[in-house]
Amino acid sequence: MGAQLNVTLYTRKGIEFSECNKMLRKNNVICDIVEIEIIEDWEYHHQHFLSPDTDLALLHEHIEQGKICLVRCMVNQSSHGGCYVQKNNGIYELSAWFDLDRYPELDADHVSERNRRFYERLSREIGSLVEHKDFVMGGIGVETTITYADNVKEMMENSYNVFRWFLPFSFGEQLIGYREEKTSNLFVLDKVE
Repeated sequence: MGAQLNVTLYTRKGIEFSECNKMLRKNNVICDIVEIEIIEDWEYHHQHFLSPDTDLALLHEHIEQGKICLVRCMVNQSSHGGCYVQKNNGIYELSAWFDLDRYPELDADHVSERNRRFYERLSREIGSLVEHKDFVMGGIGVETTITYADNVKEMMENSYNVFRWFLPFSFGEQLIGYREEKTSNLFVLDKVE
């Protein structure tokens, strides 16, 4: 596997796996589930596996119990991908990824003319997905590291390889190194090259 595109979203209301799957199918992206794993923490305590054909709506119960749900899949029968959802202190974190071996134009550290259509469409879909979820923030990048913090600017400063941020509000000022644009229901901040 090569580099991975990561999409991470933080909300105060949970995003169900089934909602993500519906959004992907609408965009002709088919995710064939290979493995569903439930863990208690990132040290993999109390790890157990569920059948790949488990109803995805049932995973929400595990998340509400404080468990981390990981779903690994094949994207369009050609790329490895997956996502996990966890809930900490009332904030849901959904992080999805897929392997970029077959999509070299997306293996970049910024939005370019070559990949802009993909990111614009993805941004619209993210806006639609989080519209009624009390959205906190989100980010896209290649091989990202994002650690949640209550202070959004601090979170952005302490994250790595994120080149597009999504916010439900504007900072009201120009952030150095970013270009802000308003979409239908989100503010998008792109890292300036």
